[in-house]
Amino acid sequence: MAKKKTIPQYTSVERKGIQYYRTRILDADGKQVSLYATTCEELYEKQLAARRQVQEILFHRQHPTVAEYCEKWLMMQSAKVSAATLKGYTSNMRNCVIKPMGDMYMEEVTADDIRLALVPLSKKSEGLYNKVNMLIKCVFYSAERSQLLADNPCVGISGKGGRPAQKKEALSDQQVAVLLEAIKGLPPYLLRAPKNLCKRE
Repeated sequence: MAKKKTIPQYTSVERKGIQYYRTRILDADGKQVSLYATTCEELYEKQLAARRQVQEILFHRQHPTVAEYCEKWLMMQSAKVSAATLKGYTSNMRNCVIKPMGDMYMEEVTADDIRLALVPLSKKSEGLYNKVNMLIKCVFYSAERSQLLADNPCVGISGKGGRPAQKKEALSDQQVAVLLEAIKGLPPYLLRAPKNLCKRE
């Protein structure tokens, strides 16, 4: 047999000539907020819904998903990096970190999850691999400092990976000769330094 719910007796107040029932709860920031309704039953349902919402916010603050914490980390970086750098961080973060791990809670992520996220990058350039590796480590070390993690899964993750850039070879003597022959007779172009660049104090 279902237990009959007990509706509390709320304080009644009058606002603009209409009688309301009122109660107060603490929001997620610890501030007291008032809830109003025209019936006790309606106010009771509002109170339950508001408390569930507060509990959900508090839970996500202590247990953010990878996507939530990455977005928060990017917001924190916006105060100290250039707009171009932040744009690069955001693109790499969303494509290479949030896509494979975004729905996981931060404390659920293991070293294996991070290594698996880095696998597709091992086939890309060394530069991109290093950038994403750095971003992942920054995010998880930041979460660790904020005491959101008991164990940091990035510990022991290698920073090396990706395909190294191909070395550009210098022109051979024969290629230099061909190049010089090709530009023979063309007028020279003088490169001028911008004004004030070499100006002495």
